[in-house]
Parts: sequence; C-alpha cells; structure tokens
Amino acid sequence: GLEDTMRVCFPVISGASLTVNGVGGPTNAGFVLYSTTNIATPFGLWTPVFTNHFDQFGVFDYTNGYNPALGHEFFRFVLP
Repeated sequence: GLEDTMRVCFPVISGASLTVNGVGGPTNAGFVLYSTTNIATPFGLWTPVFTNHFDQFGVFDYTNGYNPALGHEFFRFVLP
C-alpha cells in the first residue's frame, strides 16, 4: 500500500491530543498545513496551522490539542 504521492494520513486522536501526519514530500522541503471545520469552505479561507519542513524521508507530523466540541476538522498541506 505504499505510494509516491504526497498525502495527509488519517488523523489520530489519543486522549487530549490530535496527531496529523503527511508523507511523500521532498526531503527538507517546506510546507504549510491548513485546517478548517467546514470542508465546503473555499481553500483561500482555510487557516494555516503549521509550517515546517519534511524530514529526510519526506514525512511530517503535527500534534495539537484535541477539542471534541469542534466536530469535524479537515486538513490539507501544500508546498509553498
């Protein structure tokens, strides 16, 4: 099941933490992770929540507090 495309993996909720992983990025390339609670929101209005670089394997991970009151939360990452 390995792919060579960039993608966000399914988020993992553990207690009060939410972890989002992405794979398939270029080594050490910068990226921005965006989030929204409404998938119909135009992408230009999504909120940037994390900016970093892919590691040597093209992977990133982002961990933040989990708020069950938000309901759904959607993520997308892009290379600048």
